[in-house]
Amino acid sequence: MHPIKFGMILWVSLGLAACGGESSSIVPPIVPPPPPVNQIPNLSAGPHLGYIIGFDVLDTQQTANAASRFAQAVASGMSISRVQLGWGELESAPGVYELADLLLALDVATASGQQPFVTLSTLDTSELTLPLDLMAADRLTPAAALTIDGPEIRARFEAFLDWFIPELAAYRVWGLSIANEPSTLFESIDQQEITNFLINGAEYANALNEQIAITATIAGAADSNSEIVQFLADLIPHFDIASFNFYCLSSSTLQTTDQAVWATAIDTFIARAQGREIFFQELGCPAGWGDLGGSVVPPPQMINATAQIQADFFRYMFAQIETRDALRAATVFQLNDWSPALSRSFSDPLRLDGDPVTADRLEEWLATVGLCRWSDGACREAYDVFIDGVARLAAARGE
Repeated sequence: MHPIKFGMILWVSLGLAACGGESSSIVPPIVPPPPPVNQIPNLSAGPHLGYIIGFDVLDTQQTANAASRFAQAVASGMSISRVQLGWGELESAPGVYELADLLLALDVATASGQQPFVTLSTLDTSELTLPLDLMAADRLTPAAALTIDGPEIRARFEAFLDWFIPELAAYRVWGLSIANEPSTLFESIDQQEITNFLINGAEYANALNEQIAITATIAGAADSNSEIVQFLADLIPHFDIASFNFYCLSSSTLQTTDQAVWATAIDTFIARAQGREIFFQELGCPAGWGDLGGSVVPPPQMINATAQIQADFFRYMFAQIETRDALRAATVFQLNDWSPALSRSFSDPLRLDGDPVTADRLEEWLATVGLCRWSDGACREAYDVFIDGVARLAAARGE
């Protein structure tokens, strides 16, 4: 589940003239740049849909199932793939860049004609994924004076982008997100530092290659949280596109929502995107413990999720992407459920911190978020909805 240029605040000042007479002066507004005419040059026209397989290591049968389903999806019209790598994975030491994982991921994404989007983890869902030398325990502290927006990290990131962007360009990557859910770090890193880091990174990346649409992926973008609202208002005018993560769950309670909530959220996304086309980097909905399959005895349900709600969510969202020009593309999170072990690795820390309710809800979400079940490999109704969706979007593109 795991770049950005900011608008400036207009201040209107009223004062006294030096001669003592009363006068007023209005600071002219700083107009943010308009949306680019061609926001995504490297992406073919029309709406697009894809998915990620998941984060677990698959056994032989699961690998075969995933390959078969991928082939079916591509044959039906699936057109985009998403690659996610961390800055720290790609830069093992200052100025030492590791190419193999990047090229492998892009080769896999493009081998069947998929158009790739890349998520570069730098600030990623409550954690930093910087190179290890920058993550040393004594470095990112007030006493060390090493800040996320300071000159050392800025210079390192720009040098990294000098290497990274040409590699993406060689594969005609259509979009790059330079952070994933950065607002989750507001409590540990000053919001303005995050703002500055993303501005600098986005501006630098855009200067290197205008064909790759630059963005950062925001969670909770439809919420009324004042920090997120201001964050988006500042950031979006300086993105090429808007990238959001959206689930059929309330971000505050992790309970499933309904179509009325989804419809309002879409209108909010479009308004807050300020004319930018929208990419749903993560579009997801869990099926809930009631649909584990096989002989698995489900735990008590905590998030009011069902396989029917999951299918209805994707059916509704794909129809919106098909018919609303502002909603340009989405990748579904994800083909397979998370395994029980991986799900618990995320929920158990919450239990240890004394929050068992949130832990149980998170585990149910992750362990049933797939279009297909982990327990027996069978696919839910939502998988058929996805196959129909990619076919309909391919038709909308004239393919």
